[in-house]
Amino acid sequence: MNDSTNTQKILEGCLLGDGHLELHKNGKNASFIYNSSSKEHVEYVHNFFLEYCTDNYQKVHRREYFDNRTNKTYVTYGFKTKSLPFFTKEHDRFYVNRVKIVPRDLEMNNKLLLFWYVGDGELDSVYGYIKLHTNSFKYEEILFLCEILSKYGAKPQKKKENEYLISIPRKKVKSFLKYIGTCPINDYLHKWNEVPYANKNIELNGINNYIDVYPDIINDFICNNETIYQLSKKYSVPIKCIKNHFNNNEIQWKPINNKKRILQYDLFGNVVNEWESGQEIKKSLKYNPSAISECCRGLRKKYMNYIWKFKK
Repeated sequence: MNDSTNTQKILEGCLLGDGHLELHKNGKNASFIYNSSSKEHVEYVHNFFLEYCTDNYQKVHRREYFDNRTNKTYVTYGFKTKSLPFFTKEHDRFYVNRVKIVPRDLEMNNKLLLFWYVGDGELDSVYGYIKLHTNSFKYEEILFLCEILSKYGAKPQKKKENEYLISIPRKKVKSFLKYIGTCPINDYLHKWNEVPYANKNIELNGINNYIDVYPDIINDFICNNETIYQLSKKYSVPIKCIKNHFNNNEIQWKPINNKKRILQYDLFGNVVNEWESGQEIKKSLKYNPSAISECCRGLRKKYMNYIWKFKK
């Protein structure tokens, strides 16, 4: 093979995604098969294996199939190579009892990562982090992949029961994309549409959506001693947005002493006890401090047949 090392890394990247090697029971050698819903994607991969394809696959094939589960017709594109010793050798590395695995002698480089990301990667449009889909691999294999991608902060992320993907945090996306190079396929330019890393709390909670009411909120907070929780309800602004806005404008909203004493009332309004904190109540009565805090903040009326309020 011409530039066999380069071809092998491309093949490895494809096999970590949707590519697969087929070894017929009565055949001596394996062939490489690749399919995708993007014609441009398949043609790009096909170009690197063209000389190993039969005359029948000198061009990418189009296939339609009807899915009874969704009642829809889908179109895929694909190609298949000749059966060759090179592919058989890789089949022996990547398959055990016809089940695809991650070989432990796998070594990452930018070419492998590029083809893996193009085929089975995703840039989350909301949170801006990278997902590498690894649903078919065992958890131990995913941990191994995370280890060799540790410089990019790769971690397993549970998708559903016994299925995990690999996530690369937003702050590492820029260096990851720089390493693998520019997007080679117009269909997948969105995978390179990096969202600049910033204060995600501000972005995700839409702090700028409420810019018109912040002056009134600040006035009520400072002059009328209204709490953030009261202001959130009064102006229909998420609590995190108010806190982020206060932080950005250096407005002190946290009590100097974060421990607020709590008064415990019976249902007739009589003080039953005074507590130093919710944790003290938990230790003594085994009550849920979060539920008590919600009572103190006016989010619920009572808990365990008692009324709870912060001491002023």
